[in-house]
Formats: sequence, C-alpha cells, structure tokens
Amino acid sequence: MKQYVNQCIKKIYNDNDDDNTPIMKTMEIYEALITQKERKTYIGFYGEIPEILYMTPIINRLRDAKPNEKIVLEINSDGGNMDAGIQLCNTILDTPAYVIANIYNACSAAALIALCCDCIVIKKFGTMMFHVVKWSISGKIDDMTRGVTYMNRLNYQMTKELTKGFLTEEEQSLCLETGGDVWLIEEDLVPRLKTWTPYKKRKIMKNQKNK
Repeated sequence: MKQYVNQCIKKIYNDNDDDNTPIMKTMEIYEALITQKERKTYIGFYGEIPEILYMTPIINRLRDAKPNEKIVLEINSDGGNMDAGIQLCNTILDTPAYVIANIYNACSAAALIALCCDCIVIKKFGTMMFHVVKWSISGKIDDMTRGVTYMNRLNYQMTKELTKGFLTEEEQSLCLETGGDVWLIEEDLVPRLKTWTPYKKRKIMKNQKNK
C-alpha cells in the first residue's frame, strides 16, 4: 500500500540548450506501509538537483520528521545546484529521523548528499562519482580572483570533511589536488561501507565529546 502525500514536478529550462528544451525535475514523496506498525517515507530524488525553490517539499518533509521515523532517499542523480545541495545536506544532518540513501547513481553533489545520511545502501550496479565543484564567475579581475579563492576553500572543506573515511587519501587527493573524477562501482563501494562511519554520526559523537 502506497499513499502519495506529495508530488512535486517542475519544468525548468536547460540553460545549456540553444533551443531551451525543457527538462523534467521530479521529486516524489510517498508513504509506504511496511507492516501495521511500521511505515517508511520514500523520497524519489531523480535527475539534476534544481534550485532550492524546487526542493521545498523535500526540505519541509525532513524538517517535519519525528525521531522514530525512517526516511529513504532513492538517489539517481548526476548532481546539480550546489547551493541547494548544501542546504539539503544540512537538513539531513539536522533531521531527527533515520535517513537511508538507496544509491542507484549518485554523482557530484548527489554523492555528498548521500554521505550525510545515516546509512547508505548500494543497489545492484549502483555507482558514485566525486569531483571538485564546477563553477563559473564573471566580473572584475580582483572580484573573480577572490571568488575563485572562496570556492576553492568551500569545496576543499566540504569534500574533505564529508568524504573522510569513505574515500581513500589517494582518492581525496585526486579530487582536491588534481581536479580528477573518482568513479566507484558496486564492487568498490560495498566493502568500504563496512568500515565507514557516517558524517552525521561523527558529528554527534564530536558534539557529545565537547559537552
């Protein structure tokens, strides 16, 4: 039994297409009755991450979650808007619910979002990809120089902290020092999950230690 409680489908125009062909952004939120006592909320996270305006249903659902809830993110995304990704990361880290990431394909920002969850499940033939932020800037030379410095610092901090214990030091260096892409398939991902401590858990442990 599945009861759809919210569905958000938006058409946004791809700025890279000369003919402005609309691309569909789909985010589904539905409740699944597992047993008479257990329900799970599934959030379908498909396609490119849009601007935060279109992420509101997901953000609000995570904010409204209760401590005993389980929320499953079904991720099949090549990444997208970094600002929206950062807010979603923080919302996942702040929600009292137990958040599970089902990975079909998680690249770029979508991969970092997955690392903010309490648990990651790699689906058959699932993939993840990590790399530095793709970003563009225009304006005066001094302003662009400061902008590039800011983005490099932000990208380094975010990637370094979230991928700690998940990527190897060599893989982190490939991302952050040389700007390369790190591609991982199911057989690469499943073994490392056995020793990986989620960032959300590390954050809680750190806060408890500092009290």
